[in-house]
Amino acid sequence: MKNKYYEMVGVFHKNGSEQTFRARHVPGEDLTMDSEGRVLNKNVLSIVMGKVTGRPGKVTKCTCKKGTEAPPLPYSLDTLQVEANRSLGYSPKVVLDTAQSLYEKKLTSYPRSDCNYIPTSQHGDGEKILKMLAGYGIPGADQGSLKIESKAFNDKKVTAHHAIIPTGVMPKELNEKETALYKMIASRYTLQYLPPCEFKSMQFEVTVAGEIFQGGGKLILKEGFRKFMKREAKDVEKDEGQAELPDIREGDTVTGHYWIKRLRIMVNMI
Repeated sequence: MKNKYYEMVGVFHKNGSEQTFRARHVPGEDLTMDSEGRVLNKNVLSIVMGKVTGRPGKVTKCTCKKGTEAPPLPYSLDTLQVEANRSLGYSPKVVLDTAQSLYEKKLTSYPRSDCNYIPTSQHGDGEKILKMLAGYGIPGADQGSLKIESKAFNDKKVTAHHAIIPTGVMPKELNEKETALYKMIASRYTLQYLPPCEFKSMQFEVTVAGEIFQGGGKLILKEGFRKFMKREAKDVEKDEGQAELPDIREGDTVTGHYWIKRLRIMVNMI
């Protein structure tokens, strides 16, 4: 029994746009497939790839729905440890020790918190804190607005200690790890005073030489808080239906290039 199958992926470029977008090939009924609709013979898709390569395509279907995305919540100790390990390579112990040091220097709130929320009574503190963070150089702090109150301000979800946030004291003479962690905490706090991201959720179909490719993603209308997030954090969203798209519309002409990827059939062991 074969334990692998193949899919063809198209990377398309809309005429007049530099941004590319991906879509998966939908095997036609004339192709040999298993009972689950999977192509087991790579040569079958190689023939299809030869058919579409170099041929123009057209967006034949495109449905859109508007939506908004709220900023990520402020950090608890757990989420701070996870993110600092991913982006900075710090171990959980290093993060805890560094957060404790920032707390003892009165720069951030209590570090051993399991909460990602802030009391609503502290929303007004943002005026002083954002002003200080802007002076410290935190991106977006000078554009934060007290008219915006994110979902992080929620008394019902605050536990014994609230999320880890800046206190409003200007940092001085921090070491490299303290500086990096403080900027993470300060940046996440700043996002709570910035507008949500506005987008269109899109599902589309591209036809090339009679072959169908389907995909989905988001067209960003207004970046909002995402303008001030690190690019690597935004790039995490690359799963189907989450990738950022150009402004494609039904009837648009596109060009593409293609590759075939091998996937493994997962068998449940009983």
